[in-house]
Amino acid sequence: MQREPRPLTLAIVSDLHCCASNDMPRKSFLTAGSRRTPVGQHLIQALLALIERERLTADVVVCPGDLAHQVCQAGMVQAWEHLGEIQRKLRSPLLLPTVGNHDVDSRKIRAQDPFDLPKSFHPEFPRPDPDDRDMFWQRGFYYASIRNKAAFIVLNTVIGHHDNDSAERGTFKLDLIDGMRTFLPSGIFDAVWKSWRERPEGGYYREILQSWSGHYTKCRAFSWVMP
Repeated sequence: MQREPRPLTLAIVSDLHCCASNDMPRKSFLTAGSRRTPVGQHLIQALLALIERERLTADVVVCPGDLAHQVCQAGMVQAWEHLGEIQRKLRSPLLLPTVGNHDVDSRKIRAQDPFDLPKSFHPEFPRPDPDDRDMFWQRGFYYASIRNKAAFIVLNTVIGHHDNDSAERGTFKLDLIDGMRTFLPSGIFDAVWKSWRERPEGGYYREILQSWSGHYTKCRAFSWVMP
């Protein structure tokens, strides 16, 4: 009798919005370098304690973006460190982050390149593989898999945020999706393309598409929808 495959488990850590501790008025409940005791008064330390207490694990840690609040460098660095802590505590072999609108300087307040901070604050963000990073920044996605059980396409949905107007529109153009055809297995690309065609053009989505045993699962924020 064939065993049922073990369900794939994901931990979704979204919208940390970490900011600098000297930002006044305080803009987030999560600040860089804040004291971690008492445990219950620090969001990440409390989460780590919960994971240990409940013996939680996850195959994949997903971060759909907005690590920082309003392109805060200290917040970005701290949030990335927190994601690593969470990944290790969950004993997860795979961390899949992307960027949100708070992670890019579309108004060019701090730099002329809106992506200067997320591209430079850490040499392995969003992925250790330089080819993955190049794909993410230039073509708007990267592709990852876990132990031949699942394949993930992680989208950079703010790739077009080059100024205030483009950030307000928040589009991920269809030609970027079509450009994936060259780099993805045909079955996975077909699922991506079908999903995107069903969305109204101009919508803003952080979306990860998962292929597992020929079935496609669509993740949008915390909602899982099985087609």
